Amino acid sequence: MMEDNNIKPPNSAETADFYDRLMRGEEKRGFLGKDRRYNPRRVIDRVSTQKYFIEVVRAWIKPTDKVLDLGCGPGSFLAAIAPLCGEIVGADISQQFVNSSRELIEGLEIPNARTLHIRANEALPFREESFDVLIMVDVIHHLEDIPRTLSEAMRVLKKNGRVLIFEPNKLNPLIWLVHLVDKNEWGLLKVGTPRIYRRILRPFMTLERIDFNGIVIGPESKALDHIADFLNRPKIYPVLGWLNPKMFVTGRKRDYQGCPFCSERKEISLMAETMDRYSGEKFTVCYCPSCRIAWTAVPEDFDVLSYYPSLYYGEKGQRFSLPLESFIRFFRKGRARLIQGRTGTKGSILDIGCGRGVMLNELKRKGWEVTGVEWSEDAVKAGELPEGAVHISRDLRSLRLKTGEYDAVSLWHVMEHLKDPRETLKEIRRVLRPGGRLFVEVPNFDSWQRAVDRDNWIYWEVPRHLYHFSFPGLNKMMKEEGLEEIDCTSWSLEFGPFGMMQAILNRLLPAKNFLFFLIRTREKKSSVLKGNFFLNLLLLIILIVPAALLGLLLESASAMNGKGGVVRCVYQKPLP
Repeated sequence: MMEDNNIKPPNSAETADFYDRLMRGEEKRGFLGKDRRYNPRRVIDRVSTQKYFIEVVRAWIKPTDKVLDLGCGPGSFLAAIAPLCGEIVGADISQQFVNSSRELIEGLEIPNARTLHIRANEALPFREESFDVLIMVDVIHHLEDIPRTLSEAMRVLKKNGRVLIFEPNKLNPLIWLVHLVDKNEWGLLKVGTPRIYRRILRPFMTLERIDFNGIVIGPESKALDHIADFLNRPKIYPVLGWLNPKMFVTGRKRDYQGCPFCSERKEISLMAETMDRYSGEKFTVCYCPSCRIAWTAVPEDFDVLSYYPSLYYGEKGQRFSLPLESFIRFFRKGRARLIQGRTGTKGSILDIGCGRGVMLNELKRKGWEVTGVEWSEDAVKAGELPEGAVHISRDLRSLRLKTGEYDAVSLWHVMEHLKDPRETLKEIRRVLRPGGRLFVEVPNFDSWQRAVDRDNWIYWEVPRHLYHFSFPGLNKMMKEEGLEEIDCTSWSLEFGPFGMMQAILNRLLPAKNFLFFLIRTREKKSSVLKGNFFLNLLLLIILIVPAALLGLLLESASAMNGKGGVVRCVYQKPLP
């Protein structure tokens, strides 16, 4: 029951032609037969339809709703839904199906229903946001271009519109066999399981439920109806419900914001759905292929500060246990050495997001004039810099720094936290002297470790990370802001191997990012650590050494290919 890439389902024109001929009686369909499956009145009257279709969708349709039945077929389910809603429109690429549905509407005298023939599912003849509900029954596995059709369907669905989908369940061996022997049903062999439907639907809708469903649309059989009833008994369903003939998917249209940089909406896609480790809320990460930048989708008035609990900063600015804090101090001093080496001279530096000021203190010791900017008062109080060396502010412009005041500016894992990175870059360019250097390091969503870990990637860090970068996206933005690239790398001994090791462990341990939570000083009470703690700890003890070795190997290889866990770049303000 695996996906078979060698099987080629019919295209849309072939599908429409087949069903036209089938409805005219020019084509036979094995043991299913036209009269059994495509007599809409008999389908409506079946107990299975009443129990597993009408009673199920009733909860999702309001009396005032305007419903689109895309791929309405001969009208069976359109007619069944009509009494539940204010208006229903059916659309199908088969002219004979549309003719059948029109005859049914006239025969049953359904005043709030109409159907129309469409040439392509990817080009619907409706205005944007025309419908409250979209329903598709046995349609997706027939589609020639699933993403384009779903994108077009979302276009005509209202904001937060409901989506109801019924599809055959390939996990049922009989369903799989029936579709295997019928060329016109081969599309199911490429989809047909909850995992695959979740993957293909998630970019277009917020999934609420995927349930197995007992509706039998094909052959009329009391035996099949009894089997469906048995499988859906409360005590049987949790064990054998996966053998039901159908899946019922419910969700709501995703309301993608336009790209915050170019305002593009049409090509915006879903990159991830991931959870905030403190609040437990889920957030969506969207991607713009034009800017090649991703962002966490939040409302315009979103209060991101409320998602920075005291746990985030640790005790007295220390997030980790003492041995790990020693390593962190080593890496912070390494940043100072990097800046000293890349500028080749002493000078003045502005470090945005300076934290406790370990790096700045090292540069000060080397003779630099240092200025820090930090959001957290607690971090500054626990820091090592003298009073007045650090500004507590979220808005760089409010500090009214002098033009051309600094020889270097640094943002170490700060760009992703900024509400408006472009405005900050404009201000940075202003305060840099001509020839001054900008040092930037951010997590790299185009990394191998993100590909391994997907939604659970440790460096998503939503919603505190409002933006997510890759080499192309970061360099494009810097160029547009008048900054020249000097050097870029994706290797980080501090973040890379650990991120890859955690990604590997996330594929093997029940709890996600378990090691990260374990080493944090103030996160021992996290729900991640409470559930199956000893099982996760045992697995961690067994797997940590091989995961660490494999993580180091994979991260080294990924960094050599520009796919390491971070993007670290040095930019320069052009000379006159």
